[in-house]
Amino acid sequence: DLTGAEGVAIFTVSQGSEALVSRGSSGNLTPGVGEAGIDITPKSTDQEINDAVLAAVLPDDAKTKVATLALRLRGHIVGAIALFHSSTIELEASLRRAKETGEFVAEMVSDLLIRDDERRRMREAELLYTVATTSIGATTAASLAARVARNLFEAVRLDHLSVWQIESGKAERLALEGSDHSIMDEFGF
Repeated sequence: DLTGAEGVAIFTVSQGSEALVSRGSSGNLTPGVGEAGIDITPKSTDQEINDAVLAAVLPDDAKTKVATLALRLRGHIVGAIALFHSSTIELEASLRRAKETGEFVAEMVSDLLIRDDERRRMREAELLYTVATTSIGATTAASLAARVARNLFEAVRLDHLSVWQIESGKAERLALEGSDHSIMDEFGF
C-alpha cells in the first residue's frame, strides 16, 4: 500500500454514475465494507462524496479512524478511497500520500472501468449475434424459443432457463434448459 494505511477500500462508479460500489479492499477494515453501495450523483461535490463514503464505512469502534478521498479524472467522479488507521496522525499522513497519488489512481480506476465496459459490451454483442443467428430457420414460436433458450443457457451459464408465452391469461412453457423449476405455477394472471 502506497499510503501506509492499515486498511484501504476502493470504490468505483457503477454504470450511470449514480452510485459507488466496493471494488476491493485490503488490510484492517470495518466489517461489511465490501457490501457498501453508496448513492451519489454526477454533480456530487468531493465533500458530499467523501461524507457519503465515510457514513457507509465508519467503524463502530472508536479505535479505528477513517479518511476518504474522492477520485476525479478530468472533472468526472470515477471512484473514492477509504483509508483506515488506528492513529490519527498516521491516518493524516496516509491521506496526504493518497492525495499525492490520487490522479494516478483515478487514471487506473478509469482504465479499469473502460475495460470492464468494453468486456460487457462485447459479451452483449456476442449474445445478440447468437440470438440473431439462432432465429434463422425457426418456423414456430416454440422452435425459436427452444433455440434461443439453448444458446442463452450455454452462453450465460445458468441453472435454469425457461421461456414462457402468456396468452389469454394462460401461461405455456415453450422451452426449458437446465433444472425444471415450475415458477410459473406460483404466479396468477
